[in-house]
Amino acid sequence: MPKTRKYIVLFLISVLSFFFLITGIFGTNGYYYNKALLSHLHLIEYEEDSMNTELEALERQRDKLSTEEGLRDAAIGLGYYVEGDEVYRFPSPALQESYSRPENKPQVIEFTPLKPVICILIAVGISALVVLFAAIIDSKRQTEDDFEQDKSGDTSDTYYIDG
Repeated sequence: MPKTRKYIVLFLISVLSFFFLITGIFGTNGYYYNKALLSHLHLIEYEEDSMNTELEALERQRDKLSTEEGLRDAAIGLGYYVEGDEVYRFPSPALQESYSRPENKPQVIEFTPLKPVICILIAVGISALVVLFAAIIDSKRQTEDDFEQDKSGDTSDTYYIDG
């Protein structure tokens, strides 16, 4: 196979290999993009859980306020009192039962995937470097072979046949 064909085949194979590798890591359906989507999914699930917890707390508070005793407790907590009662004011966590979200939210990873055109350009650039290095190594190897052949003194291309 002539050298130019060898380099063309090497270039095409390396372009395809590097394109699929880069797309699989940095592309639209690549590893980092899927990791960013997964972190976003965890954040949404976390927010859904915290909203459900807050909803449950508000429903318990509503149910408590629907009874006469709960209304009386709420009125006393707001500063109302019944004639003849001695009023003591204490902070009441039962009335302020609304859920506050903790600050340990899951971290969201932001990642913008590379477009296929950019992936192919990167693959072409890397493949060009691979072919260039292969050509340099091949030419050095050939000059070393030529040097060793000149050193041995055998410059003739004649072959001897025993017979």
